[in-house]
Amino acid sequence: MNTSLLTAFLLATVALTEHATAQIASDQMESKGRGSLGYPVMGVVTISDRLALSLLRVQMVEAGSSRVVCDQQIGIQGNFQLPAQPIGFYELRVVGATGEIRYSQEIHNSSTGDLNIVLGEKKQSAGAKLISATRLEHKTTKRAKKEIAEATKAFQNGKRQDAIRHLEVAAADDPDSFDALSNLGALQLQEREADKAIAWLERAYKIDPTDAANNTNLSAYHAFKDDYAKAQYFAEASLRSDPGSSRAHYMLAFSLVRQGKNMDSARQHLEKIQDLFGPARKLLLSLTPKQ
Repeated sequence: MNTSLLTAFLLATVALTEHATAQIASDQMESKGRGSLGYPVMGVVTISDRLALSLLRVQMVEAGSSRVVCDQQIGIQGNFQLPAQPIGFYELRVVGATGEIRYSQEIHNSSTGDLNIVLGEKKQSAGAKLISATRLEHKTTKRAKKEIAEATKAFQNGKRQDAIRHLEVAAADDPDSFDALSNLGALQLQEREADKAIAWLERAYKIDPTDAANNTNLSAYHAFKDDYAKAQYFAEASLRSDPGSSRAHYMLAFSLVRQGKNMDSARQHLEKIQDLFGPARKLLLSLTPKQ
């Protein structure tokens, strides 16, 4: 199985907090070790109200912990440059004077590229994601909540196996806890235990078939198993819920390339995210004929 372009990216979507999602890159770009610094993140924010521009700030939020690692006032021309951080997934936010999120974008700082952010007059929602009625109505048990919290701590301390054990207890106590199930699947996928991951991911899918992150992980699983039609199906489902997901764009392009169809569409998806997500640029270059 030729999965080099997939395993360079193979993802896991780990929430580890109720109603939250965070993404983890597998081995952080082949030539860079864990803890290596990525590139500074820079760009320009444009808005018609110049007075409002002076009140905006840019934040960079760590995916795994939701910790704000950079917080900077936007320059008078709308420019910003955030210092280099360890390579990984982050949420880039533009925040208003009262702390409201005006813009949100998922980024990966393994490659360079200027961001051009245009704000409209109306507040842009950062987290308006689809959630199934079943999931919304479910009340997580106290023990499951406690175990998910312990899993969060373990994960943030780099103890993934401990996190898995806590989530297994949570899932046993509360079999309908979407967070426990989805995160178990995500962590097992990251551990390259695909056959263990799929059972958890499918159980989570039955509870909430609209969840973008879980669908992206299902796409990654099926791509790993060389079922690229199913990988395409789940990547498309993910993008319907979260059109801005770099990982879903990548998985859709990857599955199209492996099927040898809609190559123009695959290139468009990769071009959209190539400055945000290193593996996309690598895959795009592989599609470009050598001179």
